[in-house]
Parts: sequence; structure tokens; C-alpha cells
Amino acid sequence: MTMMQSSAARCIRSTGCGLYLKSSAARPERFINMPKQIRCNYSAASFVNNGQASTNTATSLPPPPLSHNFSTGHNNQHRLLSTTSNHRVLEQRRHDILTHALQRVNDEGWTEDAIATGTLDAGLPPSYIGQASSATSPFGSADLVAFFMEECNKNLSSQLMEENNLRQDQGENGTGNTVERVSSRINKALQLRLSMVLPFVASNRWHEGMAIGALPQNAYRTAQQLDGMATKVLEEALGKENSNNPTQRAAIVAAYAAAELHLLSDGKNGAVSGNSLSLSGERYHATWTFLEARSAEVARFIVEGGQL
Repeated sequence: MTMMQSSAARCIRSTGCGLYLKSSAARPERFINMPKQIRCNYSAASFVNNGQASTNTATSLPPPPLSHNFSTGHNNQHRLLSTTSNHRVLEQRRHDILTHALQRVNDEGWTEDAIATGTLDAGLPPSYIGQASSATSPFGSADLVAFFMEECNKNLSSQLMEENNLRQDQGENGTGNTVERVSSRINKALQLRLSMVLPFVASNRWHEGMAIGALPQNAYRTAQQLDGMATKVLEEALGKENSNNPTQRAAIVAAYAAAELHLLSDGKNGAVSGNSLSLSGERYHATWTFLEARSAEVARFIVEGGQL
């Protein structure tokens, strides 16, 4: 072994097969994460070149092989698909639990007990209790209330779309947004949305749900859901291209909230005959009259401008 080769070998052993170069310019960054054996080979090559020291090590070395990390992208994609699949399973399970829990609200309220019973009603083992609810308070489950409101908005959107398609088939859409036409469509949409809470009003449970949704920690989500409802109503009344005015959406929410509070008092009025939960039932006639007046006010505000 020549003196130069012996010196190179000692340098390699003393640095653990690392690249031992005095010049900082001769330390390419690509060697930092190279496997140990590869660093050994390139370190020896950097010092020994037919018995002579290399004078341009940084440029004479070929790039390190990359084959040792080819499977990383495939593994990441597999993990992503697996995570997405698990998320869908959990969301479907949560939907099933809360759907069954809503059927227990009339008896057990907006509570964790209703969710626990709903879990068992969905055919799931007791170990799944608690997976569908994360926001709780002494007043009840905010997740259950939010789920109900979200389902109401979805049902409202579906039914309004059917109404719109029916009008188009019959040629009744017409042109121009008159006060009468806008008022009628707002009133019908809000009445349809209010009718979805009638079963819980009749069982004296909806005021509990409203109180849970109005708690400070839940108010933002509730406001978003009400704004989503108002957007769907404006789309029905004015068309999709005219539903982006936040002031008009706020007016829709105000009319809805006022009618909802009126509905609570109307539902408790024992002097009114009839127990029908239909839109034409005498029990809620006063609320529908009140809502019709509020809808007309909102329609005038939207079409003519001015103040409510």
C-alpha cells in the first residue's frame, strides 16, 4: 500500500466512513444523507486516484444513487388512500348514530343519553358510544343540535330544488322579481324550514335545542348554518346569481328567528284547538300569519330597498 493510500484509509476509519476533506468547498450537500457504505466508497475515491490525491474532489464525484428511496411516494399514496377511507367510514358511522339519536330526542332531550341510545339503535356496540359527539355542555349535546340543523338545510335545499324544477316544467317561473313573487317564495321557503322543527316544538324540546345552539361556544357554527339557510331561501326567491348580498341574508335570518320564537309560544298555547303538525294545522295558524307579514317586509326591503 502506498503512503497516499494508507493515509486515505486512516482518514476513512477515523471518521466512520465519512467524507473527510479539509476544503469546505469540496463537501457537496448530496453526501449528507448517503448510506454509510456508499459514503465509504466515495470517500476512498476522493483520496485515491491511481495512487494520486484528487485535486478536484467536489466535481469529480458522480451523483449518489437514489434507488434506495424509490418506494416512498407509493407508500405515502397508500397511506393517504387508507386515511381517506377510514374518514368516510367514521363519518358514515357518525351519521347513523346521530340519525338514530334524533329519534330519541322527544323522550331524552338533546343529551348524551340520546346519543348513547342512538348508538345501540344503530346496531353498534357500546364501545362506539362517544364517537359521534365532541361538543357537550351541562345543557346537552351541541353536535346533535348542529347535526339536526345541517340535515334540515339539506332537506330544504332538496325540496326547493324540486319546487323550482316543477315550476320550470310548468312554465311558471316568469320574469322579474316583483314584491309579491319574492314575498310568496320567501314565505313558502321559511314555512317549509320551520315545519321541520314542529315535532320537537310539539314535544317541548326545541327551545332546549335553540338554547344549546345559542351558547357562546356554539354560536359561530349556528350562525353559519342560519346563513346557509338564508342563502338557499334567497336562491329560491331571486335566483342563484342574486343570493350573495349579506344584508339581504341577514334580513332573511331575522325574519326566520322572529317566526321561530313566535312558533314556540304558539305551540304552547293550549287554548288553540287541534294538534296537527301540518302547515295548515290550526295550532300554528298564528305563526304562519306572522311569518307571512315578515316575509312581505323582507321582500319589500330586497326589491325596493330602504329599511325594514
